[in-house]
Amino acid sequence: MTDLLKILFITSLGLLLLNSCEQRPSDGDNIILAELGNEVLLLRDVKNNVSEERYHGDSLQVIDRYRNNWIKKQLKVNEARRLGLHNQEEVQRRIRQAEESILVDAYNEAVHLEQTGDPVSRTEAQSYYESNKEKFVLAEQHVRFRHMMSSTLNNAQNARNALQQG
Repeated sequence: MTDLLKILFITSLGLLLLNSCEQRPSDGDNIILAELGNEVLLLRDVKNNVSEERYHGDSLQVIDRYRNNWIKKQLKVNEARRLGLHNQEEVQRRIRQAEESILVDAYNEAVHLEQTGDPVSRTEAQSYYESNKEKFVLAEQHVRFRHMMSSTLNNAQNARNALQQG
């Protein structure tokens, strides 16, 4: 009877352990490479921050180097916070400057992405030029150039003659 209880106990304990194990989806990019405090470095972070050419050259060495640099950086950040450096006025000023710079870049990217195609058509540009020719006159009397392209020899000779006549 005791043998039966032991087998039953071991079996139920094994089932309990198997049932309590949490299974995570096996996504290769969610592999944890390092943890430091609340920060976690995943394989996908390395892939997102390293160029494709460098990564595929020697991926193990790239991952190892990136992980080591990430750990050193996180240790320095944690130590700076522990020392209270993030509360210093100069550091706060630099953080605000960096934030403003990032926001300007994000705005420029958003505006650039909104513009789909040529905002001014060729005919609009031509009509604007025709109505504002006087604004496009150079202050210099003469312009020197060495090469000119033309679709035909006759057009090139006519342009050359017109330039020589002023």
